Amino acid sequence: MAVNDIGERAIVGAAINYPEAIAAANLRPRDFVNGDLGKCWRSILELYRKECDISPATIATEASLSRLEPLATECAVKHSDRAIEHYAQCIRSASVDREARRALAEVLGDSDLAGDELIAEAQRALSTIDIASQDTAGRAIQDGLADTFDEIDARYKGAGGPPGLSTEIREMDRVLGGLFPGVITVIAGRPSAGKSALCATIARMVSRAGRAVDYYSIEDTETSLHWRLLAQQSRVELKHIMDASMAADEYDKLLAAANALKAMPGRLYICDELPRSAGRLILAIERNALKRKTDLIVIDYFQLLRSGKPQRGQSRAEELAKISQQLAVVARRLRVPLLLAAQLNRHAAEEAPQLHHLKDCGSLEQDAYAVIMLEKPSRCDDSGEFIPATVAHVRKNKNGKTGEFILGWDGRFTLFSNPSADLMDRYKDGKRR
Repeated sequence: MAVNDIGERAIVGAAINYPEAIAAANLRPRDFVNGDLGKCWRSILELYRKECDISPATIATEASLSRLEPLATECAVKHSDRAIEHYAQCIRSASVDREARRALAEVLGDSDLAGDELIAEAQRALSTIDIASQDTAGRAIQDGLADTFDEIDARYKGAGGPPGLSTEIREMDRVLGGLFPGVITVIAGRPSAGKSALCATIARMVSRAGRAVDYYSIEDTETSLHWRLLAQQSRVELKHIMDASMAADEYDKLLAAANALKAMPGRLYICDELPRSAGRLILAIERNALKRKTDLIVIDYFQLLRSGKPQRGQSRAEELAKISQQLAVVARRLRVPLLLAAQLNRHAAEEAPQLHHLKDCGSLEQDAYAVIMLEKPSRCDDSGEFIPATVAHVRKNKNGKTGEFILGWDGRFTLFSNPSADLMDRYKDGKRR
């Protein structure tokens, strides 16, 4: 009899003799090589969940397979706790090994993959394997709650602030509570609505507060982002910076802004030489975040991502749904906030933007923790002067209310800011053009 078969029989027998071994084993039915023993284990898990008696007879009845009763009876031989622990570890390891070999065989069988793409796809396939030996037992509330309360206590006795990572934008922190670790926050808008500008503003402010930010720009180059950040920091018009047509005093402001950005206590890493393959990008995100101890990840923007090789017959919406799920998993695994820019479809220009306006990616609203949609309504005051404000519609917020808030906007510098009281009053009293 093979070693793995001996171990599988021992585990089933242990579950029959003392059910506390079930949780300790931490095994899944598919971890068993012997199919009938796997069926026995599935029945055992179900009986354990129902708090029913576990015996060879009840196992066979639960599975509706009479042949399992003699097999379970044969397994019901006592083993030491030490042996059970050893067998469970062997079964888990063998299961992971089989899954890894299957995943790699599938990738290697794809003749269209080569070089870096082949390596990235193999790494992605391996990363999706559910390793049963990982610690998935969780923590007792007596242990976990102490950490949570310590964090609340520190904010209560200190300067306060949002529970999540502060964006340094007052209204956004007030409504969302900051950016929470391990989840996706979406900033969506039509082209030129300011989604990239808001992402850049938040990245700069968070870095200025001493945090490490990884900014993955799929749309803009590193140089264009430098221009945008310099314009925001210096209050010199972006067009003047791009044309190098600034006046002498503007040049002095620009130089001071460059020095200030370089002297920020945090680190802002701009990554623009990126693969469009989501699998390869996610690997880079994870590697960089672990190496740099990243506090915030920004991706601009979602719909530009592509799978390495979409499945035959797969729609664009299905492709993006898969990528969205992968991003949600990596954010949770890293326990880092992920700020994701996304584009709205053309129908959002005809009315206030809603979740169904997310272009090709309705699944993103399910995977995201919060969704903010930007709108620039043309409003003017009584004198006919344009009111420089952007409405941020909060269409999803798992941590609080939905609604809207106002942001100050200055297109000359592509700069979002906290709205002044005067701007808020002008916006409320203003009229649509």
